[in-house]
Amino acid sequence: MSVILTLRTVNNTGTNSGSYDNFNPINGSIFNTTPIVNQGGWTVNNTSIVFPEDGYYCLMTSIYLTGGGSTREAPAVRWRFGGVDDNVKAGPTYIRDTQQGQSSIQFTTFKQVTASTSATLAWARWGNTGTITMQGGQSMISIWKVG
Repeated sequence: MSVILTLRTVNNTGTNSGSYDNFNPINGSIFNTTPIVNQGGWTVNNTSIVFPEDGYYCLMTSIYLTGGGSTREAPAVRWRFGGVDDNVKAGPTYIRDTQQGQSSIQFTTFKQVTASTSATLAWARWGNTGTITMQGGQSMISIWKVG
């Protein structure tokens, strides 16, 4: 059987909080707890995903962001596995202002994990302060075991 998880995120306004380049999990819910696909026994709660088996996994992340009450906000994101930040960081182009108040982050990474490892998204601010919302209905994460 394939080990695949696909789920959406939920709306969250904490993506651009914190100090510059200091990655931390954001307050509140991140993940929709009703996956679109759950093959292989994944556990998902509103703040973390638990891997069901040892192995190598591909994680594809697509986050749609809106806001722009200020200018040049730029939240950044990375995966955090078992409390340890992954090396891969991703960020959007600047969100200019309310006239151009949207951007997105897409990134793919591979990671070797052991069963029961939990993962979450950690966020940092790479641009100016301002409220940026991760749009849950339009943001998606897919993870599948590749080896």
